[in-house]
Amino acid sequence: MRYLGVLAICVAAGLAIARPSVAKADERADLIGKVCGDAAAMGDVGRALIQMAANGSADDRNWAATITRSVIDRKLSCDGSRSPLLSLKNRAIFEIADAALTLRGSPDPARRSAALRILERQASSLPEPLFDAAIRDETDPGLKAQIAAVAQGAALNSSDPAKRIAAIGRIAANPDRRALTPTEAATAAVPSREDLLAGLRATHALASLV
Repeated sequence: MRYLGVLAICVAAGLAIARPSVAKADERADLIGKVCGDAAAMGDVGRALIQMAANGSADDRNWAATITRSVIDRKLSCDGSRSPLLSLKNRAIFEIADAALTLRGSPDPARRSAALRILERQASSLPEPLFDAAIRDETDPGLKAQIAAVAQGAALNSSDPAKRIAAIGRIAANPDRRALTPTEAATAAVPSREDLLAGLRATHALASLV
């Protein structure tokens, strides 16, 4: 059968496809079908897996992590022989999904930290609940602070003026180096409280003109 190889991976992992906790069975079946589809369908799968990393239950995320790694490592087969081939664009999407799922699910702090470094480069384009959930669940204090800094950096670069204003306000209330991402903290000087407040007023003024 066309998706036999994909289904075999899921069953071997013990992921109980017939009884998903949050993502409905038909949603999972749809994603499995798209794994063997064209480039557009594969892109849809990658984006859905990122959403699962942000909003899915632990069961959903375990399922998604297995599918993600199997696609990246070409361990799935369609039609009994053909492995899904990722385009360069879709490989980048799946690697982001893999990093997001690792941040949410890996028991190894070093792997979670490495995943965060990958996600930092795309933070402003990722679902906001991803970082909120990661901050909530993170047990390592240092890594929790790094995730919070990346989330704040994403808000500062958001296309939504309200999110930028809120982020500037949070920095103004606590202007220290922890407000910066790890990369920024190594190279940037921290603005004064007065500069930040001036920036906040300017952002408010610009937002009122939109």
